[in-house]
Amino acid sequence: ACHNDLLADNFILIKEDALHKYDFPMYLIDWEYGGMAPKYYDIADMFQEIL
Repeated sequence: ACHNDLLADNFILIKEDALHKYDFPMYLIDWEYGGMAPKYYDIADMFQEIL
């Protein structure tokens, strides 16, 4: 399954402890457009949004 809408606004990072600067969970939200898609669609879509 693919998310089909990987925008920066759909990622939530939760910093639980200031001592572990790079060790915190990342959550992907807003699965409204989620479904079946080619293997690399999400990666290509994310790069397209960056450019």
